[in-house]
Amino acid sequence: MADSRDLVSKSAVEAWLNANNPAFNTTSDTVNIPLAITDCSVDWYSFTGRRSLNRFIPCNDSFDGMGGDRQFLRDFPVGLVSAVYVNGAAVPQGSNGEYGPITPGWVLDSKRESISMVGCSPLGYGLGRGVGSGGAYAVTSPYARIRANLGFGGRTDQGRQNVVVQYFAGGSIMFNEVVTVPASAPYTVTVSQGATFWNDLNEVYYALPQSGLLVQLSAVTPLVTAGQYSFSQAGVYTFSAGDAGQQIAITYGYNAAPADVQMACIMQVCETLYTRKTVGLKSQGSPESGTTSYTKSTITPDVLRVMLKYKAVMRGM
Repeated sequence: MADSRDLVSKSAVEAWLNANNPAFNTTSDTVNIPLAITDCSVDWYSFTGRRSLNRFIPCNDSFDGMGGDRQFLRDFPVGLVSAVYVNGAAVPQGSNGEYGPITPGWVLDSKRESISMVGCSPLGYGLGRGVGSGGAYAVTSPYARIRANLGFGGRTDQGRQNVVVQYFAGGSIMFNEVVTVPASAPYTVTVSQGATFWNDLNEVYYALPQSGLLVQLSAVTPLVTAGQYSFSQAGVYTFSAGDAGQQIAITYGYNAAPADVQMACIMQVCETLYTRKTVGLKSQGSPESGTTSYTKSTITPDVLRVMLKYKAVMRGM
């Protein structure tokens, strides 16, 4: 049985291994390949500081509020933010607005790695100025004043572990997968990652402009008219008959390591297995080819580049 931490499957590694190489046999070597995959995966978690890289997990993290308008989260990409608290005050989800108006609160950034504060008070979100004493106190609703450079905690009284964010992160995001609604019933489409589908992310748009505009569809049950959709946990999206033939762009989360992580892990595991035939050797000579030197590192520059990309941001933890 595969380890739940494994970032790549045994079959994917076997597809890259040369079965004719005398160093190993992908048919009979049922022990070392899975062990190498798990060992490689543990390396990734240790190096990146991540709790998950292959599935969405619940995270409940506390940070030191530094008064800025952005808070990077430890694990990413973020599929869902369920709650944000600053200095004990619950912060609602905000919005930049469709045509400019701002709803005060937090917003998830486009890369799904951090949250930003919009429409907060001059003291910082969740802080008000006390009457008489002039001290800061927690408030339960934001001021509507827009100050883009203020947010998580106050500028002059930075907090310690005063920002709490509850969220789900660690899986993969499929951005804007374009599907075509069937011309006749049933008006259903299964997304490409339906086998490991995690959840809809409420980012479903018409892929083609509607009267020159970018138009978002709404998740509604039951469906009544065009511009509405529903989904199942099997990754099946159902659309209205009014959208028959339309091209739709869907963004959703699924439980698997990102493609670049999987590819880098395959490379690392294969390098580990290939070096078995040279264990203890630094070089080997032959009359035909001269001297061959062996390097033992399985972390190649290409693998390290991807590892650094997913290294956790530990600011304010």
